[in-house]
Amino acid sequence: MLPVPGTTAPNGSRTLFARKIARIFATCFNLIPRTRAITHRAEVLAVRTVLVRKTIPGQPSISCSNPEYPEMLNFMSNTSTSGYQYAFLDSGSGGLPYLAQLRSHAPLASCVYLADTRHFPYGEKTRDEVILFASDAVRTLLEHFNPECVIVACNTISVAALDSLRQSFDIPFVGTVPAIKLAAASSKNRKIGLLATERTVCDPYTDDLIAKHAPDCDITRIGDSTLISRIERELVTATRQERLEAVMPSVERFRKAGVDTIVLACTHFLHVTDEIREAAGDGIAIIDSREGVVQQAMRLVPPRENDHAGSMCYVTGGLSDEGMERFRTYASLFDSAWGGVL
Repeated sequence: MLPVPGTTAPNGSRTLFARKIARIFATCFNLIPRTRAITHRAEVLAVRTVLVRKTIPGQPSISCSNPEYPEMLNFMSNTSTSGYQYAFLDSGSGGLPYLAQLRSHAPLASCVYLADTRHFPYGEKTRDEVILFASDAVRTLLEHFNPECVIVACNTISVAALDSLRQSFDIPFVGTVPAIKLAAASSKNRKIGLLATERTVCDPYTDDLIAKHAPDCDITRIGDSTLISRIERELVTATRQERLEAVMPSVERFRKAGVDTIVLACTHFLHVTDEIREAAGDGIAIIDSREGVVQQAMRLVPPRENDHAGSMCYVTGGLSDEGMERFRTYASLFDSAWGGVL
C-alpha cells in the first residue's frame, strides 16, 4: 500500500519501494495499453509522490536524471497530463522532413512524431488495412499526448484513410495528398510524373485529384516500393552517391516520358529530394506538399511555446535492435528527443 503523501516510508525501504512501484506500472502498461487514457493521471500522481520525497542520507537520489530508475523514467516520459500542439503520423521516417519544416517556422512549438513501424510499409496494404492501422495509431497519439492537431505526414494514409479519420476522431487533421494541383499549375508541356507508393498510385482518390486539377495532363505514375524501403532502412544516412544511384531508375523513366514536373507523392522521397533534382536535371521541376501542409497546420493551430517545446519521436515497434538504433539516429538527425516504443 502506498504511504500517505508527506509521510516517510519505513527506514531504508524507500529506494526499493520506488523501484517496485515503477516496475508495476511499466508491466501493467505493457499488458493493458488501452487503460492508459483512463488511469494515467492517477498513476502519474502516485509516481510523483515517490519522486518528490526527500532523499535518505547515504542513498541515491530519486530524480529524473538518475539512471538507477529506468522504468520510472520511461513511465514519466511516455505519459503526459497536458497536450502537445502538433502530432505527426507516418509509417516510418518519411514524415520527419514535415516535422523539420514546421519547426523551422515555429521552433518553440510542441511536437510529437509517431512512426507506425509495426505496420510499415503502408503502401503495400489494402485500403481497409490502412484505415485500421492508421486509426489505431491516431488513437495511440490521442491517449498519450492529447494533441491539438494531427498532421498525417504520409500520402498513403491521406489518400486512403483521411476521410475515415476525420469521421472517427474529433480533432483537426491535415493531410499530405499528392500535389497534383500545384504540378498542373506549373507544368508547361502538360506532362507530369507522379512518384508514390503502389497504394497511392492506384487509389481512386488520386484519380479524382487528376480528373479535378489536371484533366488535360499526361500523368506518368510510378509506384516505387523498393526505393521507399531503401530510404527507410538505409538511404537517410547513406552517401550522396548511393542516394543518387538509388533514385536514378525511376527518374530515368520520367525523363523518357518527357515530363517537365515530378510530384513527390510519398513523404519518404523528401529524404532524397536533392538527389532526385540532380538526377532529373535542368528543366524538370520537383514538387512536394511540405510548405502547404505546414502552413495549413499553423493556420488551424497557431504555434506557441508551452511545457513541451521541442519534439519527441516514437515508434510502434516491430523493429530489430538495429532498426531501433536506426530510428534513434533519425530522431537525432531531425533534432528530436528519442521516446522509444509506444
